[in-house]
Amino acid sequence: MSSLRVRQGDCGSCWAHASMVVMRSRAEIKGMRNMGWSTDQLVACTPNPKHCGGEGGCQGATAELAFEYVLNMGLLQDSEFPARGGLRSSCPEPLKSATEVATRGIIGADGSEVHRVGAAKLAGSALGLTGWTKLPENKEDTLVRELMANGPVYVAVAAGDYWFDYSDGVMTEEACGTGLVLNHAVVLIAWGVKENTVRGTVKYWRIKNSWGPTWGERGTGRLVRSDQEEKACGWDEDPKQGSGCDGGPERVYVCGSCGILYDAVAPHF
Repeated sequence: MSSLRVRQGDCGSCWAHASMVVMRSRAEIKGMRNMGWSTDQLVACTPNPKHCGGEGGCQGATAELAFEYVLNMGLLQDSEFPARGGLRSSCPEPLKSATEVATRGIIGADGSEVHRVGAAKLAGSALGLTGWTKLPENKEDTLVRELMANGPVYVAVAAGDYWFDYSDGVMTEEACGTGLVLNHAVVLIAWGVKENTVRGTVKYWRIKNSWGPTWGERGTGRLVRSDQEEKACGWDEDPKQGSGCDGGPERVYVCGSCGILYDAVAPHF
């Protein structure tokens, strides 16, 4: 996830910020404290040899890679990994991972991909991270149930130019990027209903963005949620802007408002 870089300088690190917010949120739900983990470490150190979602670091990566890195190497506190000029560009040798793989996924009957630490003692276990799940692609009910039961979820979206100027209200379908190319990562935190709009009653997804507290509604936004999200679909003709890797399909079918149902990932604590 690499192409949108507002509020992050010239660094396409939305994937790392969204991954970190989801981890911290879910750890806090479990009663943990002192989760000042370093997002800059994720950006500088997460390996991406297959160029999933970009070239790595400020050029893009994915939540899947971020969670695997944390399982392999753990995370320092922000104060222990100081950024230089807003972002540390290099990863110290002791924090480099020899592989992007920490666990092996199990594909469920519903299409989910579940990664668990099991009996292995990995560095991320000391943080309370026990694994992660990529939810079934393009399934609304599964995403809603995960959000309700366990907390915020990392999601990829096709963000259009309107996102740069968004201040409040519910963004409509016109805010989505042309062609439903997934190009940005945010955190899904809730859903709701807005009454008495010019369109009548409007359902929405509430998301948290990584562009700072002055964006949208104090750093969050509302994205329209249709009555048939699983039928609001299209072809993403450039999947490597989102979560696609070298050797992967040249296009993928994505559903939901701005493609929000396609790539949803949840860490386990």
